[in-house]
Amino acid sequence: MRDILFFAISNPHLEILIPELYKLAAGAGGVHRPDGRKGHAVEGIVLAGGVDGHIPEEETVALGERGVEAVVADDIPGQAGRAAEPLNFGGGHHITRPGYDLPTLERCITETQTKYGVQVYLEPGEAWALNAGYLVTTVLDTLRNGDTSLAILDMSAACHTPDVIEMPYRPPLLDAGEAGEKTHTVRLGGPTCLAGDIIGDYSFDAPLAEGDKLIFGDMAIYTTCKNNTFNGMPLPPIWLLGADGNCRELVHFGYQDFKMRLGAM
Repeated sequence: MRDILFFAISNPHLEILIPELYKLAAGAGGVHRPDGRKGHAVEGIVLAGGVDGHIPEEETVALGERGVEAVVADDIPGQAGRAAEPLNFGGGHHITRPGYDLPTLERCITETQTKYGVQVYLEPGEAWALNAGYLVTTVLDTLRNGDTSLAILDMSAACHTPDVIEMPYRPPLLDAGEAGEKTHTVRLGGPTCLAGDIIGDYSFDAPLAEGDKLIFGDMAIYTTCKNNTFNGMPLPPIWLLGADGNCRELVHFGYQDFKMRLGAM
């Protein structure tokens, strides 16, 4: 059995907001520095023979650069004076984002390997499909609650985009603006029994109507791996959009899949 230590290392020059749900050191008996400094630059897990680190999602390489030395220095509890092999710089690196500073990342890797004699690994994670994929949903109904215009969709934040609630974050929506930016502001919600099944407030040039199609972007990553069938909500089929503009269905989910996940044949 391996000893596992969850850790978070603070950097006094950083002010980063990371949801508690995504802080490795927040649970499982995590260890934090007692000095009260804000901004966890690096989080990770110390395993026998190595360190797994994590740069907060969507942060830049500059942030990771300032956190690198903390992973291999004396700040990790129980690791003073010992270089960890291998060293995993973890996920959160948006290396495919336009403008990402790849030369700095490469320099960090090279200098760390040279200085500490470790093998460095990366987990680009969502970078391989950053900003890819669409989720097409249909307006089922529209209504008002006091001064708030509402639209119920056939997609669910709780089932199809759970990170909308967990992070939380506001997914991009084609041809829509921020609340109040365009003429008609509407709160978009799902049809489940969860009162908090809310995607967010968006504005449109015209009022939404039953049957309208809405297209959410950046849906290829956590949408596909974290969706669920709470309340019996169906999983959306997955289609491939070819370079020639034609679409073909790759997989379709039905009631049999729902039964199978519950142990029924």
